[in-house]
Amino acid sequence: MQLGAAGNAAVVQTQIVLRVRKVCFGARESAMRIAAEKNGQSVSDTDTRRYTRSLIECIQLADSLDNEFFRSAALQPIIELCICGGDVDDARALLRHVKITFIREKMIATFSELSEDCSAKFEGYALAAE
Repeated sequence: MQLGAAGNAAVVQTQIVLRVRKVCFGARESAMRIAAEKNGQSVSDTDTRRYTRSLIECIQLADSLDNEFFRSAALQPIIELCICGGDVDDARALLRHVKITFIREKMIATFSELSEDCSAKFEGYALAAE
């Protein structure tokens, strides 16, 4: 069975979303250590680099998605990683780019700190379409 161009695009975008999920899952422990540092514990440079590198890679991957559903699905684990790392302002800024209502509502219901102000600016990274 052959997929048409749209089917192939959906497969590629699904693979990108899965890659984002995998990278975010892998960086979760580093994010937890970074959040602990904000509470007075020390964190290694390795954790900081891993967390930052993972966020950048995942944001770039999400930015490459041209379908709003897939982009919103990719942003979900990135936002969760930000919250895990104690970067609530960054998570709120990324939430602005989640255009699929049920994903956005699920994120706000799961993480009450996201509902405060979703208009914060996210400095340093940009997602293409708004």
